Amino acid sequence: MAKLAISIKWKDGTAQEVRITPAAEVAFEDWAGVGLHIALSPEHGKNKNVYRLAWESLKAAGTVVKPFEDFLKEIDDADLVTTTANPT
Repeated sequence: MAKLAISIKWKDGTAQEVRITPAAEVAFEDWAGVGLHIALSPEHGKNKNVYRLAWESLKAAGTVVKPFEDFLKEIDDADLVTTTANPT
């Protein structure tokens, strides 16, 4: 089954992919005030939304992250990607 994830490129040249979990999605939607699909649609889409979703996804995955404004200074880019869940 396909899942949404965020590919994060850090300023130090490393890259990381983190899955968008339900916890990250809800935290993002609470912040944005709209659903994920609306916030990421072309009509409403802003790069800030993708960056915030990356930040929320890292937090939901248990990564200790800096405050959002400081996090922005450490990343080079973030993009939505589709990933396949590993079979269990």
